[in-house]
Amino acid sequence: MKRQYLLLAAAAVLLAAGCFAGLRYVSRSTEQLSAMTRPVLAAVEKQDWPAAQAAYSALEQDWRRHAGVWQTIIRHEDLRDIEGVMVDLQVTLAEENRAQAAKELAELLFYLEQVAENESLRLQNIL
Repeated sequence: MKRQYLLLAAAAVLLAAGCFAGLRYVSRSTEQLSAMTRPVLAAVEKQDWPAAQAAYSALEQDWRRHAGVWQTIIRHEDLRDIEGVMVDLQVTLAEENRAQAAKELAELLFYLEQVAENESLRLQNIL
């Protein structure tokens, strides 16, 4: 009986550690992705479309790397929202539409912040 309690306690500790690691990963990756939007926005504001495309490509590559892990951690609706904005942003950059690109970047930042907030360990997220 004592052995079963130890195994149960060990499983609970491992589960908690995995949850905290996942939360930390999401927090760090949202910060990183958010920071990668700044060069895109700076290039858009200067209307330097080749630089905006290059910065977007780096952002998209990093997003693809994180998205695979996020699929196991966050809600799929959140992933779908971010994917949709990424596609819209890519099209907008190809069209060289400054105002729409700024809007899409703001929307992307909003969704990234929402993911970070929703996945943080806070009382309101638990209740």
